Amino acid sequence: MVQVDLITGFLGSGKTTFLRRYVQYLVAQGHSVCILENDFGAVNVDAMLLQDLIGEHCDIETISGGCDCGGSCSSCKGGCH
Repeated sequence: MVQVDLITGFLGSGKTTFLRRYVQYLVAQGHSVCILENDFGAVNVDAMLLQDLIGEHCDIETISGGCDCGGSCSSCKGGCH
């Protein structure tokens, strides 16, 4: 079973700070963590701030532009399929 934690919030609400501390806690407990960073901005600042967490038990995957649906939603370039 894979545990998924969805962290959302307004700009400046402390998501990245919380995520850093949460990942450090989980890794210290012996868990392996993968962060899926979905960013709408032109520059993925959060991913840059989280880079130092990458290691044997933590990896980061990024989605630029805020969508990773493979063109199956109306906000993607491919439109609905």
